[in-house]
Amino acid sequence: MSKNLYMSIFFKVITFLVKVLKTLFKKGKKTIEYTKKSLKSIRRYFPGSKIILSTWKGEEIKDLDYDYLIENEYDPEQTWMNGIKSNCFRQIVSARNGLKHVKSKYAFKTRTDIKMTSNKIVKYYIKYNKYNFDTKYKLLKNRIITLTSYNPHRINKLPYFRQDFIGFGLTEDLIDIFDIPMIEEKIYRIDENNNKTCEINPFFCEQYMWVKFLQKFNKNILLTNPTDISNNNIELSEKYFANNCIILSGEKAGIIWLKNPYTRFFWFIPFLNTGGVYTFNEYKILLNKYSNNKIRIIFYPLESVLYSIIHNFILLIK
Repeated sequence: MSKNLYMSIFFKVITFLVKVLKTLFKKGKKTIEYTKKSLKSIRRYFPGSKIILSTWKGEEIKDLDYDYLIENEYDPEQTWMNGIKSNCFRQIVSARNGLKHVKSKYAFKTRTDIKMTSNKIVKYYIKYNKYNFDTKYKLLKNRIITLTSYNPHRINKLPYFRQDFIGFGLTEDLIDIFDIPMIEEKIYRIDENNNKTCEINPFFCEQYMWVKFLQKFNKNILLTNPTDISNNNIELSEKYFANNCIILSGEKAGIIWLKNPYTRFFWFIPFLNTGGVYTFNEYKILLNKYSNNKIRIIFYPLESVLYSIIHNFILLIK
């Protein structure tokens, strides 16, 4: 079977779950154009794949190219998470309801402002799921593809930060990831103006969703704040990444964020950004270290030197 034929067959067992931002059409013409470009790019690079558009009751959806529309009625609204107004619970509701309607073997959860630039993500998915797993830390049937995230060994000490822009893998795995609770004990703080403020939890949405998934299998995982590196959190975070995720930059995944193409998670040269995210070599090191693999890694001296310079420079100016 030719590679092209194999890929065309594979595309037919993928369903794209495209999450529509709340009040999409109130955000202006540019956002509408992003959505059209996003859907068009899926049709171009994944011919034969189905598109589910997951939105909210009352949104006016016109002239968009999709196969199935889901209008969510329950809106958990925005919540405060680590001092930031977040759509975290909206994302959980939208993804969970959308995935219920996916009939294909694979699902690709994405957003209306994400544009596909290739379909090479499928090749990474197939290749990196052939590598060994450590069954103690393997919670999913297969690894899922996610964007690169903060490396807690660097400037941003944020363990368990699984970037949530996209998620590609077995449908049953994505369903499992979003089968998590949304109700948390409220935390009250005193702000700089001596006012009492309320947050749902003290860490970022990305950490909240991944930690809640992991805690279904390991109740001993404890994250008390975004930069909590106690309790062996960095090592545990990396063990679960190595055995459940394939970490790619936006360039390797074949996607761009239309709103901000050069943000750190999409930057095609991760070590040139100031966020301190994992490079692809560093991900492969995790596979060797925590999944008993022997992947050949080509060392790039420039990568290490520049990352070190940038990292130290950021520390200096802070």
